[in-house]
Amino acid sequence: MKNICIFTNTLFSGGAEKQAVLLTKALNEKYNVWLAVYYGDETEQKFLDILKENNLKTIFLNGSHLKRCFSFYKFLKRESVDIIFSYLLTTNLIAGLIGKIAGVNYVVGGIRSSEFSKKKLPLQKILQNHINKFTIYNNNRGFKELALKGFRNERALIISNCFELTTEPIIRKKCEHITIISVGRFEKEKDYYTAIKAITFLKDKFKKFNYIIIGYGKFESQIHDWINKFKASDY
Repeated sequence: MKNICIFTNTLFSGGAEKQAVLLTKALNEKYNVWLAVYYGDETEQKFLDILKENNLKTIFLNGSHLKRCFSFYKFLKRESVDIIFSYLLTTNLIAGLIGKIAGVNYVVGGIRSSEFSKKKLPLQKILQNHINKFTIYNNNRGFKELALKGFRNERALIISNCFELTTEPIIRKKCEHITIISVGRFEKEKDYYTAIKAITFLKDKFKKFNYIIIGYGKFESQIHDWINKFKASDY
């Protein structure tokens, strides 16, 4: 049976953290899986409850960065971990370097954005091209745009975010009035500009529809400006 480690920065609310917990839960049915949290004191109760309810093994790292890295190394050696999955730059880097030292066969990094700062870009590129065995993208745009910047696509693939169906699918009656929603943080990477612009093209084909944006963040005022720019407030 394969020994697998899912490596996340924190267990605060966020896309990467949620995906880490869901993947741990899914793989735990067939494999020997641990969820390792680099900042072990940064957790939210809702995630801790899921881990407890499903009897998922968890490693919380604490102390200085050096102590965390050494503890992670000892854990990898002790449990003979075969595969590490990570999601963001911090854990990509630590998993890549410590994983190699510990003799982990496969380190799979993660990229969840299409843009990086000048400091982060070269690090992610080195990790994908030379250190990690593979990289998983959760978005097609990042996969394509980073390839133009020298990221080796043969060492990567796209896997969309997973989600759990907690209720039975709702079968609705066919109706003339359509409601479309977008849910997410109001950040540049979410590209609400394209979403709002696309809605303006629908008005010629679908007269009766509403578009609802749900979320929060620093781009809220900018989103209002785009709505006014494309005269989409009526939808």
